[in-house]
Amino acid sequence: MNKLLAFFKNKATYKNALITFVALRIVVAILYKFDQPLNLLTPGEGKLDFHSNYDVSTVMRIYAAYDEEGRTLYAWDLMVDTFYPVLLSLSAILFVLLVARHPLLQKTLILPPLIFAIADAIENVFFLFFIWQYPLLSATIVSVANIFTRIKLFTFDITFVELYLFILMTIVVSVINKLKSRSSVAYSDYH
Repeated sequence: MNKLLAFFKNKATYKNALITFVALRIVVAILYKFDQPLNLLTPGEGKLDFHSNYDVSTVMRIYAAYDEEGRTLYAWDLMVDTFYPVLLSLSAILFVLLVARHPLLQKTLILPPLIFAIADAIENVFFLFFIWQYPLLSATIVSVANIFTRIKLFTFDITFVELYLFILMTIVVSVINKLKSRSSVAYSDYH
């Protein structure tokens, strides 16, 4: 964990954090384009990604509603979605490390985004496997996938809050530092 923390700390710059956040927003816009037609195929139900509890019948119902064309679109959606957890987690980690200074706090705060990214990536592999195997789905494999979805959804909330909280904290710290540097320059000019 120390090596991983050191790696992220080395990358934690304002520029990198901003670039990662902008890339995240671009991926969100692309995902929205994929999600719209999928949501039309399953009105009121949404993608499997957002179900905290599903079984074989839920997967079958959603994948049947998608039909072959929708399942192909969903496979592409999952490929693009692979970038989302990576960028969301990386953004959260970089902004956390711009503000948090204590190593124990840093380790604690970067853990949920890391777990989120890993759980989401594993979930995507399961969902692609389901598309490949459809309509022959194993209840056991679907149950295991659902565990990763639950972990993902739990850590997503934490990661999302961390990201926007630490973006705000980064802005506040930057403004305070600018004000301090201006006042120290003004003080030195005065004396």
